[in-house]
Amino acid sequence: MKNRIVSFALIMCLIFLSIPLSSSAIENTISLDDARLLARFHVYDCIEFDKSITWTYGTEIDSEVNLYDENDNLTAYSFELVSREKTPNGYIIVSADAGLKNLIMEYSDKAAPIYEEFALEEDSKILYTGVLNYFHESEGITENTDLVEVEKEEIVNEFVELKSAGNVRENQAHILSIEEAKEEVKFNAPLIVPFAGENLYPITDPISYMLWAYGSTNAVSIDWQNDYENYCYFYTQSGLGYPLIPNACAPTAIVNIMKMVADRRYYSGIYDLSAVRNLSGSSLFLYIASRGSEWGYYQPFPGSPTGSFIATQTAYFAASYREYTTIQSTGTYAVTYDHIRHELDVGNPFIISIDRYNPVYPVHAVACYAFTRFQNSGGIKTFAKVADGIDAQGRYIDLAHINNSRCKMHVARIYS
Repeated sequence: MKNRIVSFALIMCLIFLSIPLSSSAIENTISLDDARLLARFHVYDCIEFDKSITWTYGTEIDSEVNLYDENDNLTAYSFELVSREKTPNGYIIVSADAGLKNLIMEYSDKAAPIYEEFALEEDSKILYTGVLNYFHESEGITENTDLVEVEKEEIVNEFVELKSAGNVRENQAHILSIEEAKEEVKFNAPLIVPFAGENLYPITDPISYMLWAYGSTNAVSIDWQNDYENYCYFYTQSGLGYPLIPNACAPTAIVNIMKMVADRRYYSGIYDLSAVRNLSGSSLFLYIASRGSEWGYYQPFPGSPTGSFIATQTAYFAASYREYTTIQSTGTYAVTYDHIRHELDVGNPFIISIDRYNPVYPVHAVACYAFTRFQNSGGIKTFAKVADGIDAQGRYIDLAHINNSRCKMHVARIYS
């Protein structure tokens, strides 16, 4: 038997991924395009919520391998990944059958897929009949991973019992057209040019970004608002001490906003949020996440889906504030320069919810506390500055990559 160098701790099998598929998922079949999209969103999910993962926003699909069952039917797609530096960066296997509830079947950020142990020929076919259960077929001969010849008709397909029409219906209930998303996100293009030898995926330097993205030079800042930079803790979910609570970007954003507002108000002689100021970020996060679950605004437990909901994000934000102070008014708005400028000019940081149409944060909630507007040879560009709950520094979002049919500002105004 070959010695297998496989990071089993990092191979997460049969993880449910609630991502809508495109209209090409007809009957039981998931198309290659949809599977590729699922794989890319899974990479983004892991980057955000698994701090041990070695994937980055520069990780990309290098090659694709079709996997078949014992009857030569397509059963899954294997996507082999590379880093930005083009070094191997693991793999993801996505089901080709919508009858399986768990569409992400295996993944690792370090190991190579087991089928690479086979001596693959031009006519090779990889059979995949169970998690980590592979066979190699070539010239009419089928062998297992111990390189022992087996009879193909004796292979047991472990996936058969996991399929159901109910799973198909559930997946099809989530089917949406993703053509616009594919166009907006442009998955095959780099998201941000690195500079000074660094990998910069979300934007940390908007001027360098504009030079790459728009070819524009001589950028001059013509408008800005940033009263909160010195009060922002830039909490991340991992830094708050609860990295295993799933999809907690909304409570993390609320904590970032409430803590920065409490500090700024305190130093301005307004003490209504002193209780917030005296709480640790971790204590406030656990309370806001727990209350969000009680209110029905946040689902931290395994289910479909976990996380918070854009439709009730403003209510969640306002209810969190009301635990400590009085709310003057609330609002949900398109993410525009005028709306951002108005709120920040009167001292109201807010949440931006992003739903699948931004290349850096496909599905996420961030705390917006500043903006900068530039004019240069490429025209006028506006950037929101955010605490994104991922990195312990401010990052920028190019408003040109905000689709206001799905992305919103969530505002809760407290008395000054």
